[in-house]
Amino acid sequence: MTAFPLTVLVVAPLAGALSDKIGQRGLAFLGSLLCTFAAWALAGLNQQAAPPDVAWRLSVFGLGTGFFQSPNNSAVMGAVPKFRLGIAGGVLATTRNVGMVLGIALGGAVLAVRQAAHWQAGRTDAFLAGLQDAYLVAALLSLAGTLVCWLARPARQSEGQVQNRRIGA
Repeated sequence: MTAFPLTVLVVAPLAGALSDKIGQRGLAFLGSLLCTFAAWALAGLNQQAAPPDVAWRLSVFGLGTGFFQSPNNSAVMGAVPKFRLGIAGGVLATTRNVGMVLGIALGGAVLAVRQAAHWQAGRTDAFLAGLQDAYLVAALLSLAGTLVCWLARPARQSEGQVQNRRIGA
């Protein structure tokens, strides 16, 4: 299970540095696409899956998260006037936490409902089938986020940022 956080630990700083050189949009899109693929791959796990089968999927998810999170944070914070960075950081952290809480709640709900449905259908692997369904829902939601990354326009500089750059702040 440590494959995910270890991969993020290595990739996120590199993605942050790379985004400063080439921009955030492409890296955020790539990261979101990798997360979508990883969720879809996790949905493909079966009862015969060995630890390496789980680890490579979690590593791809960590790779996607690392490529997405640092450039996305940079883009958000870069679109805010300097005097509002503290507020923006707080809103960004709150949004991230609310998203994680809602994601876990939705995943748990899908797992519970689908596990019960599979159990009613007589499947002996009802938990695994429900888990696969939850990962498929996660993949679909991640795909929607990936499309938003692809279609979103780059943030325009705020008037405060333009003023800060003119006076060298």
